[in-house]
Amino acid sequence: ARQPDAGCSCDGEELCTHLPLVLIETQGQAIPGEPILDANGQEIGFTSTEEGEEMLLAHLSVLSDDGRNHHPSDNPDLSSEMYIRVRGNSSRYFDMKSYLLRLANEDGSYRKEEVMGMASHYEWALYGPYLDKSLIRNYMWYNIAGEVMDYAPNVRFCEVIVNGTYQGLYVMCETITNGDNCRLDISEPIEG
Repeated sequence: ARQPDAGCSCDGEELCTHLPLVLIETQGQAIPGEPILDANGQEIGFTSTEEGEEMLLAHLSVLSDDGRNHHPSDNPDLSSEMYIRVRGNSSRYFDMKSYLLRLANEDGSYRKEEVMGMASHYEWALYGPYLDKSLIRNYMWYNIAGEVMDYAPNVRFCEVIVNGTYQGLYVMCETITNGDNCRLDISEPIEG
């Protein structure tokens, strides 16, 4: 693998990474899906957008050229509208949030795209390895599973910036969806 400092002559004024870089821009709106707690600290629901929606329409830029380092000011390899929300159950409470992303066309319909060299898909998870202090556990096991079976999700390490604020090292992961032209094509049970 290319070393982190290879292939770049930048001045170090902005983030420089050899990993793919994911930029999320929400126009200052909060990403929905944060837990709402009552006075006793009990979860009573999740935040939504100003319009009451579960997912926020935002903009995604991905810089993923293997031959160079990436900077937030570089031209993206993928630029797309997307829907985003916080994902997970207990992980919603972590300081490092995980996100569900659904790529979208301008009319709001879902759009399949290759992301970081992974097969074309419309739904992706940005997993924040908050409890994994090695930062490699899930990435490693997804890759080992992919060598053993056909249907393990594709994953890539990346660094994430949300609204100009660096969030850290994440794992971009293909989600498993059901239906035509998806990883799973499970039919409804047959009544007997």
